[in-house]
Amino acid sequence: MRSLGGHAHQLAIHNTTQTGASISYEKGCVACCRMVIPAAPPDAFALLSVVEALPSPKKNDRLLERFQAAQKTLHEAGLEDGLRRLSFSEDHDTEEELEPLNRAYYALRIPCPFLEDEMCSIYEQRTSACRELFVTSPAGLS
Repeated sequence: MRSLGGHAHQLAIHNTTQTGASISYEKGCVACCRMVIPAAPPDAFALLSVVEALPSPKKNDRLLERFQAAQKTLHEAGLEDGLRRLSFSEDHDTEEELEPLNRAYYALRIPCPFLEDEMCSIYEQRTSACRELFVTSPAGLS
């Protein structure tokens, strides 16, 4: 699946650059690391394997603290229930219905728990949704 996703991503980059736009991200870009990013079940299981393979309990503890901090922020902002409903519901909202939740989440600027020192700590194992995103705005605007 990753290989297929990689080919689709390269095609999207090619199509984008053919329009004259340039891709402004590279490894280390964190423009999307404060957005709601869906994780399909295969991605979730893959992330679990990544976490279980972390080399030290200290890294696990720091990651858990970041997840807990994010959850606390979402709870305090009143977004936790909406995100939980979205995650576990079989009813899929329309883009228009999801937009307020996306905007509210983004406004909180919660960093992805895998973000360390403004770098993705699991870059090679990042989710397919993360792999699909790319930035075309100037680097200073991301």
